[in-house]
Amino acid sequence: MNKIIALLLSIFFFCSCSEEEGLEEEWVNTIKLSTNDVEFNANGDSVIITTEGDSWIVDQIWLSSIKYRGHYTYTNEDFKPDSTAYTIIEEDFVVEKRDKNTLFILLGDNTTGFERTMGVRVSTIGQYNNAIMIRQRAK
Repeated sequence: MNKIIALLLSIFFFCSCSEEEGLEEEWVNTIKLSTNDVEFNANGDSVIITTEGDSWIVDQIWLSSIKYRGHYTYTNEDFKPDSTAYTIIEEDFVVEKRDKNTLFILLGDNTTGFERTMGVRVSTIGQYNNAIMIRQRAK
């Protein structure tokens, strides 16, 4: 009976250690954005974000309560979110992956009368997500 209990405890200990190590490896920040928080003036503004990682994609963009997903919003057959460079152009913003380490974000005039927020989520496919949050002042 003691051998069975010892065996079960050993298996439990082995499984819990290996899961913990796996979690640490899974959530390693491979993107390393130069900044995550940006404040824009009301008259439109832009920012260049650099990364240390070079295998990321723009995964999601949201402006206040409107959500844009590159895979669904853009029907241009030439648009490939995992390519080295591409530009996403909407009425109120431009998001451009200029190269494997540079992201450019432009937000137009804020005429809403309220502060608005924009988020751009970047991710390594299936590995790690990170976001840039932009607060834009009201006019």
